[in-house]
Amino acid sequence: MNIPKFPDDFYSFYDGVDISNEEINEWIQRCISDLETYGGNCFSISSGNTTVTVHKFYYDDYSDDYYYDIRVSKGYYRADTCE
Repeated sequence: MNIPKFPDDFYSFYDGVDISNEEINEWIQRCISDLETYGGNCFSISSGNTTVTVHKFYYDDYSDDYYYDIRVSKGYYRADTCE
């Protein structure tokens, strides 16, 4: 597997279309709604210069209680390990 080196192997979304705070908040709500509706532990939306990722974490293996870790990144970098 080829592990990318930062920043040389990464694509920058810094100059992408700016996403408004209003739209970002809509994305956060959509991610949480989709996790509640479809299940899973992660949902993300990306466009322009912004990505929103929401992870669902359970407090422990024996609990039904959970919380969401919400991350918003503007002007982010991305790479993958595809060869």
